[in-house]
Amino acid sequence: MDSASRHMLRRNFRSLVPGLHALATSFYDILFRDHPELRRLFPSDLGQQKNYLMTALALVAKHVDNIAALEPSLRDLGRRHVGYGARPEHYPMVRDAALGALAAASGAEWTSELAAAWGEAIDTVSAAMLKGAAEAAGGTLAA
Repeated sequence: MDSASRHMLRRNFRSLVPGLHALATSFYDILFRDHPELRRLFPSDLGQQKNYLMTALALVAKHVDNIAALEPSLRDLGRRHVGYGARPEHYPMVRDAALGALAAASGAEWTSELAAAWGEAIDTVSAAMLKGAAEAAGGTLAA
């Protein structure tokens, strides 16, 4: 991701901070609307999950210059998600819901360039998590 895209993503995140809880709520609304079969993978009370999502978005924005620095933690997260029932085919579903929630929260600020920047960042996070998931499955997890 180029410098301009990283700057745009960070600026967008800063503008979203006041409404992060609403963005997290929107994310889960979109995810479960589009993929109701995923609801069973989450606790009935989504309060902590929303906090995790808000923290994850903040970490991505903070480390967008070097998301690879987060790779060990992301791989561990991917390993843990296998135990929660997450499958490789779920990752694009989560990505699309995240982009939908980010777009809705961003309003007129959302552009194709901003969508591409967030998409690239989310894909990088997902790739690291999927490596961890494959490790947890003994390298047999199909991506």
